[in-house]
Amino acid sequence: MVSFHILQSYDPGEDILRRTHADAFTKMAVLNELSSLNLVTLRFHHDHPELATSMNINTKLTYLELIFYGTEEKISIYSLIPVLRVCTALRQLNVIIKGTKPEDNHITNTSNLLSMNEHESSTISPLKILDLQIWIQFDIRSLNSILRCVPSLEEFCVTVLNDNMNAPFMDLLINGHNWQRLLTSYMPNMKKFDFLMTFLIGDKSLDSTAILHSFNYFQRQYDSWHMAVSRWQILQEFASFFTHSNQNDSHEYVTNLSSLIDLSTVSTLEFKHTNNLTRSYVVPHVLLACVNVTELFMHTSLFFSSGFIDNSELLLAFDRITQLHLSSNHAYLSPKHGSKIVERFPSLTHIEMNVYSLDCSIPLVEIFVGGLKMLKHLAMRFSHEGLIDDAISRDHIIEKRRQLFGLNRNDEYKVIVKIEEHNTLYIWIL
Repeated sequence: MVSFHILQSYDPGEDILRRTHADAFTKMAVLNELSSLNLVTLRFHHDHPELATSMNINTKLTYLELIFYGTEEKISIYSLIPVLRVCTALRQLNVIIKGTKPEDNHITNTSNLLSMNEHESSTISPLKILDLQIWIQFDIRSLNSILRCVPSLEEFCVTVLNDNMNAPFMDLLINGHNWQRLLTSYMPNMKKFDFLMTFLIGDKSLDSTAILHSFNYFQRQYDSWHMAVSRWQILQEFASFFTHSNQNDSHEYVTNLSSLIDLSTVSTLEFKHTNNLTRSYVVPHVLLACVNVTELFMHTSLFFSSGFIDNSELLLAFDRITQLHLSSNHAYLSPKHGSKIVERFPSLTHIEMNVYSLDCSIPLVEIFVGGLKMLKHLAMRFSHEGLIDDAISRDHIIEKRRQLFGLNRNDEYKVIVKIEEHNTLYIWIL
């Protein structure tokens, strides 16, 4: 066996593993010196204390995904260092770091954060790809100790999500000069840097222009660098996706619906936007019951909720969808959102969605054009033009489709790229 994967929910409340079983899986999949495993996913919420104390060395494992979940005293950004020390052959590491409760609004002791586990920073790993999601208090300066351990790193994706981030830490994170110092000091082989940061900032003053200007180095250094800053009023729309009672209600809803209409004849499904949480429980069951649906209309927030986009039971239904329409008030969608669409909906020929700005649309266009072989039409509506004059060229689209999918030269005249009414980017690949 070379591959081993446990995929539980991203919601800790839905994990069903006992702690003893979680300990056993970590030891078996990661710390077993005789293991033949190359690829391991441990998607369950656990603090993995065995990693910090183990003297074993794993020379086989090349891909690892896991979640560090616990109190501030047990987990931090430095939890990565024992992983790098133990797994000496890792090439890709995907890690989520979550706290067991919302962080308090006190100022964390920065000196303690910076000195924690410093004795292990002499670790050197051949890691090439690091995808890091951080849901706890986080000082960007702590990345010095991590990046120093991975001098061969080529791709670095970091997501910071925190409703109560301490103001000093947030100020450091949104300053592009800090990221410039980090990446130029420790990532000489960098090919990809992707980050998304989301904070609740209340009435805090935020100068979006100054933030953008602080990242000017990346705009000058890299032709494909794009960045956007937005501020939104947040409405908490979705709670945990499934409960036992709501599942029963959903089954009853589908049964009643089936008595009124033959669901196998439905080819188009549209879920209207609503603040009624019952709708979110019903949607997966309706989609599963409508076995011939090829066109889907949904609100962006519902579409990307974990109970829908990460629901493995819907993969076959996703594979049948050829037309996707996402509505929202021009939300910010990161490249990670685009990659999820490509991964989950490989048969798409038509996509319509709203994005915050033209800048935001360009990385998504790259992902869709390069990842969806059947794509014929793409429409992206935006509310701000952003900083880029020439959004994306027709020649670039043609060259990319030719290289990846063998676009016939006789069909190149069918490719059209244009912006209409100053707020919609259209791409036709007929």
